[in-house]
Amino acid sequence: MKSGNQDYQSCHHQPLPFMDGVEVFEYGETVRDLLPAFFRQFLNRSSEIDFGVRLHPLWTALEGVLDDRLALASVSLERTASTWDDCRDGVLSAPFVSDASFWKKKAFLRGVRNQLQTVLENMVKNEYCQSLTQVDRNELYEVLKARIINNLTGIPNSAQLRRPFEDLKVKLNQSDQEALQKRNEALHGGKTANGSDLTQLELSAQYFDSIRMLLTKFVLAVCDYKGPYIDYASRPEKGNFEVVNMGDAIVKD
Repeated sequence: MKSGNQDYQSCHHQPLPFMDGVEVFEYGETVRDLLPAFFRQFLNRSSEIDFGVRLHPLWTALEGVLDDRLALASVSLERTASTWDDCRDGVLSAPFVSDASFWKKKAFLRGVRNQLQTVLENMVKNEYCQSLTQVDRNELYEVLKARIINNLTGIPNSAQLRRPFEDLKVKLNQSDQEALQKRNEALHGGKTANGSDLTQLELSAQYFDSIRMLLTKFVLAVCDYKGPYIDYASRPEKGNFEVVNMGDAIVKD
């Protein structure tokens, strides 16, 4: 960043209300006092999490065209989730919130798998499949078993993507959940919604901002930052983006 107040815009919407905008007058002093501890923790966490590698696609997206932004943010999301299992033992001191998910209950999932296998075996033997040859029935059974049963006990990608935020107790609202679901579509070049091109672009921008803020809150939470941040996923009817206290973005025990 160049020196001089006129160049603060090159910070590309900094997440903390510290360098630019009217919010600085209300929150700047608070953020200033929190920055040294935040920076120290950021450096400590950098030994476990390579923030540059995880977030570079997101930073690139801010310079790119709107059509590419959601896909690039999704790459950062995938990178963050993929590295989380390797580093969360060193990051978290409390028990993992997401371990309570039913996807972690292997005995339960094995029971579901056994039930499904019984239903599948009965289905290929009953009159519904009478028109099939025995070879076709066997193939149908093996294919469905592979698709439905064999992979049942593995955590799905959608749950894997939620784990960093659930473990850090970062709240996921409906918009966040939708954005996490749509990231796969964006990565594969699909449309983000039905309707006009303008509607699709508007939703794409909304999902991008949601993922962008989720990743921002991940960094803030993993570095124990408790102060205010600018919520670029907010959609105020008038005025500036909302400023939210990080404590309000965390699920209370």
